[in-house]
Amino acid sequence: MRPIQFIALLIVAVVGIFAANSIFVVSEVEKALVLSLGKVDREISKPGLHFRRPFIQQLVKYDDRVLDLDLTSEEVVTKDKKRIVVDSFVRWRIANAKEFYETQRTESNARSQLAVIVSSAAKRALARQDMQDIISGERAAVMRDILHEARRESQRLGHRAGCAESGVGPDTALIWSEAD
Repeated sequence: MRPIQFIALLIVAVVGIFAANSIFVVSEVEKALVLSLGKVDREISKPGLHFRRPFIQQLVKYDDRVLDLDLTSEEVVTKDKKRIVVDSFVRWRIANAKEFYETQRTESNARSQLAVIVSSAAKRALARQDMQDIISGERAAVMRDILHEARRESQRLGHRAGCAESGVGPDTALIWSEAD
């Protein structure tokens, strides 16, 4: 191999490495953040081919779809001192990728925080109600209280909590039974 061919091959390899590290794709189900030295440089929400400065800027991608969180069953004491077992789940999505990165960094951190928020909101709301009110027509109002409280707390973390239950609209679904 001649020296000129070796140099040309080396140049092509270096250009290929830079191109591979500077081009990235954002799908329609993702949001991306381009970071410069650990700080958010820009947020990308449109799908397609995008560019970044290789080795200087890092890329962080988040799922833009509605995500699930299934909480473990918990025992809650109502206002009339009856114990019930509450099984909660949440549908949530990342509303603001930049704020989410600055406060949570990862989805697993967000899931942990959201589990605490929803669990606490459910316990507070159910502790203010009698068992009969929870089971009867007041259930929708209780669920709206839980959702309102969970949304208020979760918005400061960069995500929006909610889920769907028929007849109630976006809400935190609760399934319970009396504890022994």
